[in-house]
Amino acid sequence: MSKIDDIAKQFADAVRNAFIGVYGPPAREEYYESVRSTWSEVGVKQGWHDPDPGVVLVGTEYGWIEDPWGYYEGAHERWEQAMKLLRAAGWDDVNFESINAGVHYVYWMPPAAWQSILNKRSRDRQR
Repeated sequence: MSKIDDIAKQFADAVRNAFIGVYGPPAREEYYESVRSTWSEVGVKQGWHDPDPGVVLVGTEYGWIEDPWGYYEGAHERWEQAMKLLRAAGWDDVNFESINAGVHYVYWMPPAAWQSILNKRSRDRQR
């Protein structure tokens, strides 16, 4: 496993832990998989986002984590709280965005010096 693979896994784990800190653990074990790196094989196959070690998909279709733009009172604030937990854990430049009502993503901006390496690896993984 490369250092970039390690970072992608660490970031996905950190995102999952931040949501656990906000929502508590999911009711079912398989719901943990609703938070997955776009860098992982599953994330690449899903195709929701280009492979990126700094991007984690969050599926809200399971009901463990709410759609941040949905009708649940305080849902957006809970996502903001998760971002605060990530920042407190050392992931400074994080935020989230939505693809649709059931698929969202949390992203971290890696140092600029990594960009050429990440771009090459992303192109290689898309083949």
